[in-house]
Amino acid sequence: MHDELVAAAGDRLTVLHLGEPAEAEASRLYLALAGSTTPHGEADLTLLGELAVACADGTQPETIPVRENRAVLNGVRLTLGRPLVAVDTTTDVLRLACQVSGGDATLRTPTRFGRRHRRARRRHRVHRRAPDAARPLCGAAGEHLLR
Repeated sequence: MHDELVAAAGDRLTVLHLGEPAEAEASRLYLALAGSTTPHGEADLTLLGELAVACADGTQPETIPVRENRAVLNGVRLTLGRPLVAVDTTTDVLRLACQVSGGDATLRTPTRFGRRHRRARRRHRVHRRAPDAARPLCGAAGEHLLR
Protein backbone atom coordinates (compact mmCIF):
# COMPACT_ATOMS: atom_id res chain seq x y z
CA MET A 1 0.00 0.00 0.00
CA HIS A 2 2.81 2.41 0.93
CA ASP A 3 4.60 1.84 -2.39
CA GLU A 4 1.41 2.69 -4.29
CA LEU A 5 1.07 6.00 -2.39
CA VAL A 6 4.71 6.94 -3.05
CA ALA A 7 4.32 6.18 -6.76
CA ALA A 8 1.07 8.18 -6.94
CA ALA A 9 2.66 11.14 -5.16
CA GLY A 10 5.51 11.29 -7.64
CA ASP A 11 3.46 13.23 -10.21
CA ARG A 12 2.31 15.90 -7.74
CA LEU A 13 4.07 19.14 -7.09
CA THR A 14 3.88 21.07 -3.82
CA VAL A 15 4.34 24.82 -4.00
CA LEU A 16 5.70 26.53 -0.91
CA HIS A 17 5.04 30.19 -0.22
CA LEU A 18 8.26 31.92 0.81
CA GLY A 19 6.43 34.59 2.74
CA GLU A 20 6.85 38.34 2.83
CA PRO A 21 10.08 40.18 3.62
CA ALA A 22 11.25 39.73 7.22
CA GLU A 23 10.11 43.23 8.25
CA ALA A 24 6.57 42.64 6.96
CA GLU A 25 6.35 39.24 8.65
CA ALA A 26 7.62 40.72 11.94
CA SER A 27 5.08 43.54 11.72
CA ARG A 28 2.26 41.09 11.00
CA LEU A 29 3.24 38.91 13.96
CA TYR A 30 3.64 41.97 16.22
CA LEU A 31 0.15 43.24 15.37
CA ALA A 32 -1.33 39.77 15.89
CA LEU A 33 0.34 39.28 19.30
CA ALA A 34 -0.37 42.82 20.54
CA GLY A 35 -4.01 42.76 19.42
CA SER A 36 -4.72 39.28 20.74
CA THR A 37 -7.71 38.88 23.03
CA THR A 38 -6.15 36.06 25.06
CA PRO A 39 -3.26 36.44 27.52
CA HIS A 40 0.13 35.14 26.41
CA GLY A 41 2.65 33.00 28.23
CA GLU A 42 6.04 34.23 29.37
CA ALA A 43 7.82 33.27 26.13
CA ASP A 44 5.22 35.04 23.98
CA LEU A 45 5.38 38.18 26.15
CA THR A 46 9.17 38.20 25.73
CA LEU A 47 8.73 37.85 21.96
CA LEU A 48 6.14 40.62 21.99
CA GLY A 49 8.64 42.92 23.72
CA GLU A 50 11.34 42.14 21.15
CA LEU A 51 8.92 42.69 18.28
CA ALA A 52 7.73 45.96 19.85
CA VAL A 53 11.30 47.27 19.75
CA ALA A 54 11.72 46.17 16.12
CA CYS A 55 8.34 47.57 15.05
CA ALA A 56 8.37 50.78 17.10
CA ASP A 57 8.34 53.00 14.02
CA GLY A 58 5.86 50.89 12.07
CA THR A 59 2.14 50.31 12.24
CA GLN A 60 0.79 50.13 15.79
CA PRO A 61 -2.26 48.13 16.89
CA GLU A 62 -5.51 50.08 17.14
CA THR A 63 -6.46 48.43 20.43
CA ILE A 64 -4.56 46.35 22.95
CA PRO A 65 -7.28 44.43 24.83
CA VAL A 66 -5.05 42.37 27.16
CA ARG A 67 -3.53 44.45 29.95
CA GLU A 68 -0.37 42.33 30.23
CA ASN A 69 0.34 42.98 26.55
CA ARG A 70 -0.29 46.66 27.13
CA ALA A 71 2.23 46.68 30.02
CA VAL A 72 4.90 45.05 27.84
CA LEU A 73 4.32 47.51 25.00
CA ASN A 74 4.26 50.51 27.33
CA GLY A 75 7.47 49.30 28.97
CA VAL A 76 9.14 49.33 25.57
CA ARG A 77 7.59 52.69 24.70
CA LEU A 78 8.82 54.18 27.98
CA THR A 79 12.32 52.86 27.35
CA LEU A 80 12.32 54.30 23.82
CA GLY A 81 10.99 57.67 25.03
CA ARG A 82 7.60 57.34 23.32
CA PRO A 83 4.24 58.35 24.82
CA LEU A 84 2.38 55.66 26.73
CA VAL A 85 -0.81 54.07 25.42
CA ALA A 86 -3.98 53.34 27.42
CA VAL A 87 -2.66 53.57 30.97
CA ASP A 88 -6.06 54.20 32.49
CA THR A 89 -6.15 52.35 35.81
CA THR A 90 -3.88 52.05 38.82
CA THR A 91 -3.41 48.38 37.98
CA ASP A 92 -2.06 49.42 34.57
CA VAL A 93 0.43 51.68 36.34
CA LEU A 94 1.45 48.82 38.63
CA ARG A 95 1.85 46.43 35.70
CA LEU A 96 4.00 49.00 33.90
CA ALA A 97 6.16 49.52 36.98
CA CYS A 98 6.63 45.75 37.29
CA GLN A 99 7.52 45.46 33.61
CA VAL A 100 10.04 48.30 33.74
CA SER A 101 11.61 46.84 36.90
CA GLY A 102 12.12 43.48 35.19
CA GLY A 103 9.30 41.83 37.11
CA ASP A 104 6.13 40.00 36.20
CA ALA A 105 3.59 42.15 34.32
CA THR A 106 0.92 39.50 34.97
CA LEU A 107 1.21 40.28 38.71
CA ARG A 108 1.35 36.55 39.54
CA THR A 109 4.69 36.81 41.34
CA PRO A 110 5.94 39.62 43.58
CA THR A 111 8.29 42.12 41.99
CA ARG A 112 11.20 43.70 43.79
CA PHE A 113 11.38 47.33 42.74
CA GLY A 114 14.95 48.55 42.57
CA ARG A 115 16.31 52.05 42.40
CA ARG A 116 16.33 53.58 38.95
CA HIS A 117 18.92 55.91 37.51
CA ARG A 118 18.17 59.62 37.61
CA ARG A 119 17.91 59.82 33.80
CA ALA A 120 15.31 57.03 33.75
CA ARG A 121 13.33 58.68 36.55
CA ARG A 122 13.29 62.00 34.67
CA ARG A 123 12.14 60.30 31.49
CA HIS A 124 9.39 58.54 33.46
CA ARG A 125 8.25 61.85 34.99
CA VAL A 126 7.98 63.41 31.54
CA HIS A 127 5.80 60.53 30.32
CA ARG A 128 3.87 60.53 33.56
CA ARG A 129 2.77 64.09 32.88
CA ALA A 130 2.01 63.48 29.19
CA PRO A 131 -1.25 61.47 29.34
CA ASP A 132 -3.31 64.09 31.18
CA ALA A 133 -6.51 62.49 29.91
CA ALA A 134 -5.68 59.30 31.84
CA ARG A 135 -4.82 61.15 35.07
CA PRO A 136 -8.43 61.57 36.33
CA LEU A 137 -9.05 57.86 35.79
CA CYS A 138 -6.06 56.92 37.94
CA GLY A 139 -7.05 59.15 40.83
CA ALA A 140 -4.89 59.77 43.89
CA ALA A 141 -3.75 56.15 44.09
CA GLY A 142 -2.47 56.29 40.52
CA GLU A 143 -0.60 59.51 41.27
CA HIS A 144 1.01 57.82 44.28
CA LEU A 145 2.05 54.80 42.20
CA LEU A 146 3.42 57.02 39.45
CA ARG A 147 5.77 58.68 41.94
